[in-house]
Amino acid sequence: MPSLLLRHSRPLLLVLLVSLTISYVASSRVLKSRTAPKIKQRSQTILVSSGKATLLNCDVRGHPKPSRTWERAGKPVRRYGRRFSVNKKTFALRIFRLKPEDEGNYTCIAKNRAGVANVTFTLILASKPRVSILPLESDVITENDTVKVTCRTHARPKPHIGWSVNNRILHSDSKTVINNVQRNDRVLESELTIARVSYDDRGTYTCRASNGMGSDSDTVHLDVLYPPHVLSPQPDDVIHWWDGHITNLTCDVTANDPPEVTWLFTDVTGATVSLAGEEERSEDGCLVKSTVGVGLSEGESRELSGTYTCRAENNLGNLTVHEFHVNRAYAPSSLTLTPLTIAPYEMVVSITVLPQPDTPTVEYIQARYREQGDEQDDFQVTCGVNKEGYCHATLLGVMPDRKYVVSAQAKNKVGLGQEVSMVVKTGVSEYGWTMHYTSTQDPNGDTLPHTPSPSPPVAFTDQRSSTSTTTSTTTPSTDITANKSSSPPENNANEESTPSYQLLAGPENDATSAHSAICVTLILLCSFVISISFILL
Repeated sequence: MPSLLLRHSRPLLLVLLVSLTISYVASSRVLKSRTAPKIKQRSQTILVSSGKATLLNCDVRGHPKPSRTWERAGKPVRRYGRRFSVNKKTFALRIFRLKPEDEGNYTCIAKNRAGVANVTFTLILASKPRVSILPLESDVITENDTVKVTCRTHARPKPHIGWSVNNRILHSDSKTVINNVQRNDRVLESELTIARVSYDDRGTYTCRASNGMGSDSDTVHLDVLYPPHVLSPQPDDVIHWWDGHITNLTCDVTANDPPEVTWLFTDVTGATVSLAGEEERSEDGCLVKSTVGVGLSEGESRELSGTYTCRAENNLGNLTVHEFHVNRAYAPSSLTLTPLTIAPYEMVVSITVLPQPDTPTVEYIQARYREQGDEQDDFQVTCGVNKEGYCHATLLGVMPDRKYVVSAQAKNKVGLGQEVSMVVKTGVSEYGWTMHYTSTQDPNGDTLPHTPSPSPPVAFTDQRSSTSTTTSTTTPSTDITANKSSSPPENNANEESTPSYQLLAGPENDATSAHSAICVTLILLCSFVISISFILL
């Protein structure tokens, strides 16, 4: 019986075993395919503008399909009104017509049997900055005061604030301090503190704030009261005046409040008088340009040399702006004339200007020359003065064996100075040749190159050395003549300054040549007549 029962139950047991195996495999596959929810987006902060709409996405994966909900402060968003809408397919949350009270955290929650996931979006209602500078503590600011300027900004997110004065960027340093204070999540104040205020700190100050939504700025003008300050440059040690010319003395002053400018003149005897200057003022009166002219009117004759003082004063202080030391200027009056080359048809004269006090720089030298006794034919030449104070004037067109009056005047901004003259003569030797004098040194000791002078065609040249000398002086009517010489030749190459003389073709040589030419012509004429006679016979 038991064996029979066992025999009949085997198929049943086999079926039961197969069923259990299939159920286990199926349940294992189901368990292995379950996955917890995963959200594609990450938590983040979103800036939005007031009155606009925004969209918050929540893309979820998981198995089995997770359920999703949107919450704000632990409550479903559908409780916050009809402006909040969730898309049934994408489950994206859209908020219409944003208001300040809509700021906060919005959380998307996804659940299934395998787990839970969530992501939070922080919504901030952003705004462009609104900037305003608060009124100053005092409307009157004087030098050495401490000034504090406060700039208040309303903005989200927190803006960047910068300061500038007259378009120059400001930074914190030992004199200027910038400090930012966050009053709340929307209000930021920036305090600019200036210590030891001076007149250089006056100007227009600008506070500018900017964030991702835009920028804004506000300005304030800082006016500093200060005593007079000098704007014009320091004058030269000595300033000159001269007849027929007005020398203007000018001082430029600035001050706030407006200054008064006065002039004093102290002459060489120590006597002091007040002067009236001509003024030019800016519209606000804080910038003053005052000028005094030093010069004489036609017919006047008085001394203007002395010290001219410009002073400025206001309620905050006074100062001496400038002291001008003024002297009379003179035209050049001290010259020396030295001949360098005396040739038959050319002379070179060195003209030196001697330095004198209160004599402005020489611009040029004007030289004139004429034959002595001839008051009509007057030749003129101009030469510039080098840095050593002299020039070389070349006088062309002079004739041999003549006396010439050479005069020179120097010119500066005052006018032409005193005329200095001398007399120079070229001579003829006992052989009938004109002597050519060349000096190899100028009056200042500098070696000069030999300068040949134009002369008539030379029949022959005889080099001789001579001990003859020339003399010059700055007084008029001095006679300088090339001396005749027939001494034997001497060679001394070591003495560079030794004058040399050339004996050039003169009138006696020309006469001999003419006689020879007449004789030759007569001989040729006789030969021609004799030849013709033979032909005719």
